[in-house]
Amino acid sequence: MSRKKIIIITAAAVAAAALITCLAVYLVSVFKPDSGTGGKPTLSVGSASGSAGETVRVPVKFTGNPGAMGFLFDINYDDDFLEYISFENGGLLSDCEISGGSGSLKLLSIEDSDVTDDGVIAYLTFRIRDEASGELALSLVCGENGVCNYNEESIAVKTSDGKITVK
Repeated sequence: MSRKKIIIITAAAVAAAALITCLAVYLVSVFKPDSGTGGKPTLSVGSASGSAGETVRVPVKFTGNPGAMGFLFDINYDDDFLEYISFENGGLLSDCEISGGSGSLKLLSIEDSDVTDDGVIAYLTFRIRDEASGELALSLVCGENGVCNYNEESIAVKTSDGKITVK
């Protein structure tokens, strides 16, 4: 085999290897797993159902967690049809406080370090008022700096509202 053919074959092999490497990097970036939210962490209020007069328990979750330590957001509801009863820590955070009522709850938590797991932040208990019917919205509102990490860097989050369906 001539020296010219060896150089051409070697150059083709190197080019093919480079092309395969680029293709592999592309495929990994396109098909990498994420939390199903376009890569953004998600704060979400769950859903529940019950009859008028009953109490229901609704989870508030954080998924796709990149490492966060500070949380401040609101959950709004129609207090003509729902009565806020209580909250219970969901276990994701060591401590969280919920204040408010009369249609708006504010959740606040500041951890000692970044929490990296996904999970339930809190469980909210509501009583469905006698005059309620249909679907009752539970909207979650998180401002631009509502979630941050230990370095005080804001974490952009997606929010997902919940609902209570009256049977």
